[in-house]
Amino acid sequence: MESSNEENESVSTPFCSHKFSKTCWTSHLSNLLEGNNNGEERILCPNPDCVAPVGPVTVAKLTEPTKEIHMRYFVGSFVEANKE
Repeated sequence: MESSNEENESVSTPFCSHKFSKTCWTSHLSNLLEGNNNGEERILCPNPDCVAPVGPVTVAKLTEPTKEIHMRYFVGSFVEANKE
C-alpha cells in the first residue's frame, strides 16, 4: 500500500500544467469508467476548462488500481468505437 505522501503526490498530463493528487485521478477515471463522462469518449484533464488529453505517460505515474481502471476504459472505448 502506498504511503499517504505518495498517494497525494501531484500528477499532471504532459500537455497542461494542472496538477491533481493520485486520489483525484482515481476518482476522475472511475467516474469515466462508470459512464459519468457526459458522452465524452476521450480521457481529458480533470480540470473542466481544459482539453488536454490523458495518455499512458500520465497513467504510468498513478497507482496500479488506477492503471487498471484506465485500461478497462481504454479497451471498452476501443471496442465501442469499432462495433460494426
